[in-house]
Amino acid sequence: MTELSMKTLKYFDRPTKEVREAQVNFGGALFSIGAEEVYEQDRAAYQNLALLGAILSSNIYEYKEKYLHSTLEVLGVKENDIKIFSDEVIERGPLPLFAFAHTKLKINDKKQTLVFIIIRGADTNSETLANVAGSFALGTWHPREHLAHSAAKTLILKKLTEYLASIDGISSQNTKFLITGHSYGGAASNLIAKQLEDTFLKSNIYCFTFGSPNNIIVAKIGEGVGSLNFLKRTDKNIHNIRNNLDPICLISDVIPLALETYTMYGQQHWFSADARWFEYLPVAQLTSTWHHHERTGYINFVQKTMDTAADQSLPIRYNDLYALGQAALPIGIIKLKRKISERKKKED
Repeated sequence: MTELSMKTLKYFDRPTKEVREAQVNFGGALFSIGAEEVYEQDRAAYQNLALLGAILSSNIYEYKEKYLHSTLEVLGVKENDIKIFSDEVIERGPLPLFAFAHTKLKINDKKQTLVFIIIRGADTNSETLANVAGSFALGTWHPREHLAHSAAKTLILKKLTEYLASIDGISSQNTKFLITGHSYGGAASNLIAKQLEDTFLKSNIYCFTFGSPNNIIVAKIGEGVGSLNFLKRTDKNIHNIRNNLDPICLISDVIPLALETYTMYGQQHWFSADARWFEYLPVAQLTSTWHHHERTGYINFVQKTMDTAADQSLPIRYNDLYALGQAALPIGIIKLKRKISERKKKED
């Protein structure tokens, strides 16, 4: 099973209430390049992995309709090897549903285990409240994790340890992970991927998140372990795909901090749903952008192109808002719009 084969995966498009299909190449060869190098060395493999993650993280919302099961079975997973956890509660409230699955693949002429970790985003009011109401531990150390996302990470890793114990032949050398989630699920996936590096090879941990909020606070300057520069260099196996009009991404990304940065582990891949994104920055207008948080939009983007350079933040936004330090966000927006207006006049 070294060669790739084309798989047809179905997913539910919630806005149109239609079932759609996507073509994904799947097989051991997809994981032949380490997670830290696949983006640079094989963009086609990277795009297939990202699309696979986008579909899985969408289908877990419709797990009762068996979309997740059917997708995993197409990928060679047996029914008995799929484990879904629902109604789990963490210390900060209900935890969105999550699932584990595994299959065997021949990767680089060796039989290895591929483990799927799929985490749903908040799908109820109580789950959403647990997500947005979370805070950060007070202190000066870096990085500091979002408490709700961190609590979710802890519980899911505990369940994962029990699940892995039921699989024969699991070791740090012969186990690959594909970790994915949308929204809250992506924030938890991000932290889990980072934590798994303590036990498993980093090159075997492939993580893709979609439309997820930031989940850690790091030092803005410097080269230390807790700095933003350090994360950019070291977490190349974690890919956060974000829409510039997704309010979940937008709100959490423009919070101005003087000496710290609100961010995520890994690389960020921004795509532009609307070049006029800056007009939506006032919070009052963000309600008109909620449809950009839909999972289907992320699937469509990955299907079309993955040429967006890693870790390239949208222009202007960081330069203007973060430069304000602790200044109020509305002041930053006014300054930002003024600068854009000046640029337009020059262009005219």
